[in-house]
Order: sequence, then C-alpha cells, then structure tokens
Amino acid sequence: MQVFDNSKAQGVTAEAWLYLGVFAVFISLRLISWSNGPLLEASDAIGLMGTIKYFLALDFQTLIESSPDYTPFYPAFGALFSAIAGSVENGARLCSLFFSCIVFVSIIGIGRKIATPFEVTLGLILLAISPYLVRFSYSVLTEPSYIGTIYAGFWLFWCKLDNPRIRYGVALGVIFSLGFLNRIEGILYLSLIHI
Repeated sequence: MQVFDNSKAQGVTAEAWLYLGVFAVFISLRLISWSNGPLLEASDAIGLMGTIKYFLALDFQTLIESSPDYTPFYPAFGALFSAIAGSVENGARLCSLFFSCIVFVSIIGIGRKIATPFEVTLGLILLAISPYLVRFSYSVLTEPSYIGTIYAGFWLFWCKLDNPRIRYGVALGVIFSLGFLNRIEGILYLSLIHI
C-alpha cells in the first residue's frame, strides 16, 4: 500500500507538511511540559548552571582550574542561550531544547535514507510523544546536547558515505570532537567513525 506520493512536485510537499505537523506537536508538548515541570532534574544541573555562570562572567581562570573530567561544550552553549533567554535556567533549558530539535531534524535526514516517509513519520511521532523524551528534551543536563551532536554527525556520515571527501571527514572530526567536549564517552566516536 502506497501511503505517500513519491513524485517530486507533490510528495515532498506533503511529506514536508507532515513533518512540520509532527514538529509542531513535538515543540508544543515540550513547552507545555516545561511550563509545568520541576525546577531542576538532578544535582548535576546545579553544577552545570554554575559553570554557565562562569562562562557568562567570562571567568576563564575558574574554568581552566576545573576538574580533569570537565566538559565545556554544554555550558558554553548554555551561556550563549542564557544571554538570549535572560536567565541561566531558561537558557540551559533552551539550549537542551535546541539540541533536541537537532535530533528531530537528524532523524528525518537519516530516516529518509533508510526508510519510507511513513516509517519516518511513525518514528517522529514516537519521538514527539514519548513522556520520558518530552521531559528529557528540555532538561538541564548534557545528554540532550550530546545526543543532538552525535545524531547530527551520524546524519552527515550517512549522507556522505557514498561520496567520501576530505572536507566531510574534517567536518565529521569536528562534530564528533564536539561530542567529546560534551561528554567524555564521545571519544568512542572519534575512534570508530573512520571504520
């Protein structure tokens, strides 16, 4: 049974509207949950918000003296979003939501390579309405930005697998290096992605 028209003129437009509709549900559920959610999810959130404040104050001496397992990616982006949002907590949550949106778009990109539009839509619906993932998407934790970075890397890897070039290898190196700067286990992707 053909669910979507595969013609370029109508199929892509219908597919894009469907993805936008699921994205609207994705964002709406997260914003509703954010407005009704708890103040902080874990004790890590307090430390992350403190580090974001150091970035906002440009206190690089304190950042340099951080522990060896310190990862600066999420706090740096959290500071950027905090400057926009007006508060550290809202900025950190907005940063996580931004990277969750990158996951959404990456799943579309990867899904279009390996599945039908109907299957991609089902996957996006599951992503959009999963209660755990709804709350996780705006949490003050490094996981949303880590997952967003890694999924963006997988998307680029999958798209350029048939046509490898040095510049794509460099881009993948940068993306997965940012994954390492986000969470230490990101080093695994630097060693495995070239296989």
